[in-house]
Amino acid sequence: MTRTPLRLLYTEAAVVIGSLHVFFPMMVLPLASALGKIDPSLEDAAKTLGATAWRSFRRITLPLSMPGLAVGCTLVFSLTAGSFVTPAILGGSAAQMLGMLVDQQILVVYDWPFGATVATVLVAIVLTINIVSMRALDRGNRAVAA
Repeated sequence: MTRTPLRLLYTEAAVVIGSLHVFFPMMVLPLASALGKIDPSLEDAAKTLGATAWRSFRRITLPLSMPGLAVGCTLVFSLTAGSFVTPAILGGSAAQMLGMLVDQQILVVYDWPFGATVATVLVAIVLTINIVSMRALDRGNRAVAA
C-alpha cells in the first residue's frame, strides 16, 4: 500500500504502457495466425520421440511461427515509430518520440528544414526495416519451398 499516489502520467512508463495497450493486438494477430497453421501432430510426434515441452517449442513451434513473429514485429515497429497521439497524451513533453519531434519542430519552433529532415529520416528508417523484413521473409519462404 502506498501513502501517496504513484506518478504515472507524463512519464516514459505511461507511454510504454499506453503503446503496449494500443499495439499489442497488431503483434498478436499475425502471431496467432502463424501458430494456427502449425500442424499439432508435429508436437505430438516430438512428444512421442521423447522431446521435452521446451525442446519441442524451440525446435518446432518457434521456427514455424517465425514468419508471424517477423510480420508482427515489423508492423508494430512501423506503427510505433510514427505514433503521435499516444506519446502526446500520456507522455506530454517528458517523453519525446520522433513523431512528436516532427510536430514540435514544424508547428512550435517553425524550423521547417529540421522537421522535414527528421520526418524524412523517420520514413527512411521505417522503409528500410520493412524492406529488410520482406526480403528475409521471402528468403525464408523460398528456403521452405525448395
